[in-house]
Amino acid sequence: MAAFLSGRDSDPSMNDKIDLGGSRRWLLWLVLIWMAASIWILYIKWAGIITLTLPDTDDNMRLQQVRDWLGGQGWFDLRQHRMLPPAGADIHWSRLVDIPLAGLILLFKLFASTAFAERAAAALAPLLSLGAAMLAIALITRRMVERNAWPFGPIMLMFAQMTLGMMSPGRIDHHGWQLALLLFMVLGLIMRRPALGGAVSGLALGLSLAIGIELLPYLGLTACLVALFWVADRREAPRIAAFGAAAAGSAALSLVLFVPPAVRLTGFCDALSIAHVEALAIGGAGLVLLAALPLNHRLVRLAGLVLLGALVTAFTWAWHPQCLGDPSALIDPDARRLWLANVREARPIYRQSIPIQVATLSLPLFGLIGAALALWRSRARPDMLVRWGAVALLASFSLAFCFFQTRAGPAAQALALPGAAALAWMVMQMAERLRPLPRTVVIISGFYLISGLAFQFASDRLPATREKPGAGRSSTFNRQCASLRALAPLNNMPAATMFTLLDLSPRLIVSTHHAAITGPYHRNGKAIADVMKAFGGTADEAHAIVSRYHAGYVLICPGTSESTIYMKRAPRGFYAMLAAGKPPEWLEPVPLAMTTPYRLWRVRN
Repeated sequence: MAAFLSGRDSDPSMNDKIDLGGSRRWLLWLVLIWMAASIWILYIKWAGIITLTLPDTDDNMRLQQVRDWLGGQGWFDLRQHRMLPPAGADIHWSRLVDIPLAGLILLFKLFASTAFAERAAAALAPLLSLGAAMLAIALITRRMVERNAWPFGPIMLMFAQMTLGMMSPGRIDHHGWQLALLLFMVLGLIMRRPALGGAVSGLALGLSLAIGIELLPYLGLTACLVALFWVADRREAPRIAAFGAAAAGSAALSLVLFVPPAVRLTGFCDALSIAHVEALAIGGAGLVLLAALPLNHRLVRLAGLVLLGALVTAFTWAWHPQCLGDPSALIDPDARRLWLANVREARPIYRQSIPIQVATLSLPLFGLIGAALALWRSRARPDMLVRWGAVALLASFSLAFCFFQTRAGPAAQALALPGAAALAWMVMQMAERLRPLPRTVVIISGFYLISGLAFQFASDRLPATREKPGAGRSSTFNRQCASLRALAPLNNMPAATMFTLLDLSPRLIVSTHHAAITGPYHRNGKAIADVMKAFGGTADEAHAIVSRYHAGYVLICPGTSESTIYMKRAPRGFYAMLAAGKPPEWLEPVPLAMTTPYRLWRVRN
């Protein structure tokens, strides 16, 4: 350990340029690791792949959006026309993530059926983001720990349960790509060549913003770190110039390529818009200008950055003040109260069960330990000390963010990987001094502990924390409701608009030819609130809402997590009546196959 802490056994001071001569072999090994990991994940997820069981509502909606695009819907028409018909529901996602999924579907359709092509694409598309993340963390580990330690980064990624879950078959929504880009931003931060590093971080930032704003806090912190590098060392001027130009340029190009012309200038804050591009343009131009000025004193450079930050903030406050607050504040107030407050992943980590807390936090905590040891090891090398400090700060910030929202867990685990890899390398160095059998025990035990699997095993045996209604706990009924077999009987009926639960709507649209009112997509807040008011209200209140949306049927699947919200809110309300098999007179039961858990009623005229 002393040798590890002193850094005598490693030499991370390598060139950022990938040596395609003698170092080419490590890239081949990385590809083999990715292929082996992909085969293993495909094997354990096979049952869900062949039944097109997509893990989340967003994954189902992503597939339907791609289907509609390939079926002739316009590139800039992002509305889901089988929600809130006939106008359609506002789905503001980026086509950027649709491209690999659509490309794989078209490829497999050359020699197979559409059903096979969709299943294959849904299985393989997330693995592309896994490959990108493995490349980024391998390069980070090669640069930050030791050039021969690079396998530890990809291997630790396989133990990051939440991060890996965003890159597994069926998880075709955008989160996996955002996490991969987050790692590339870190890679740009630690690259020795300033201009190249700034360009990598800036490009990753712009593309991540084009996909979604979920990682906006991390993007802002990364921009601050790049700027502070320059404050500490004027030789970092090429980094901030390249970063500012790449971030502003990629965001502006993405605005033109992926955002519908009708909404480019509206200043929405919940997705890439003119507000973000203008802020990045001013900030990026300012960074390029500051980099060109002969500012030789640190305090002068810091003052220049403060003035630039004040200028960007003042401009945004004057022209887009809505973007300086919480984007969720724009959601319909009733939708915030009835829906958003019950989203489990939006709750702080301390309000989750103990197993979830352990599964989320164990790797980030070990990553911080590894980063702290690496900081101590780098104390005599200012360049490495600064870069490990940046990595440790990002990891600490992401861990702290989990105490605001649990959904920060995947990013926290991704940002913990450099520190976890360093800690794993330390374990390996210690084990090398032991005999073969103890060495194997130490290595296996070290990986087991660092990954948090041991703590997960222990926490699963603690008394279970009782979930509150509406917490989103999965159940057998949830899995049954999502199955194609359960939904198949609905395809025997003529296409109609179904008034159903929010979380069932995307799966209904993907698996049948029917339409729904809306899913859990916040720009449709009024419809979200109406659906929840109907199921959580009286039969008369529900009748008025169902009639307003001209729904032909009411559909439920008892036992879903969403249903617990309505049972708690109104134990004798509309949903409770349906679940008990006692519908009001304005509904007529429609028989379905005995094999389906769904219950269906026709709305009487």
